[in-house]
Amino acid sequence: SVTLRTLAFARTMRIIGSALSSGRHLRTSRWTEHRTDLTGLTVTGYGPFPYQVDGDHLGDTEHLAIRHEPDVLDLVMPTSPSSSAT
Repeated sequence: SVTLRTLAFARTMRIIGSALSSGRHLRTSRWTEHRTDLTGLTVTGYGPFPYQVDGDHLGDTEHLAIRHEPDVLDLVMPTSPSSSAT
């Protein structure tokens, strides 16, 4: 989990840019906090805030509980290209 300690535009853009490349600034910035031991977290707002999943607005809430569920989704992928393609 990475938490941003600021939403200042320039700092946030630098952190996002780092996340999309080497990640060096993301890991060393004083404006981020890293936690690797979390299984969940709760977001609490100062009043209702909107939230969405996959671009769909799901309403407003004051608390949002998020859990890490590593075995919830199984992906099935082919191991080699299909030989029947023409």
